[in-house]
Amino acid sequence: MDALHFDAFLREAVKADPGSDNGLDGEELYGLYTGWCLLTGRLPQPAKGPVAYPPL
Repeated sequence: MDALHFDAFLREAVKADPGSDNGLDGEELYGLYTGWCLLTGRLPQPAKGPVAYPPL
């Protein structure tokens, strides 16, 4: 994924919440990214490698 493309996504679509214990896993973050791409008219880049999930 182009670093500038991903940096733009993070600036425009993600907000840090330091007081929260919740966050997005890799699949949720990629889903947010693809939605952002559709809304901004950009072509989503494929994910690099498998999505890592935390142990249950």
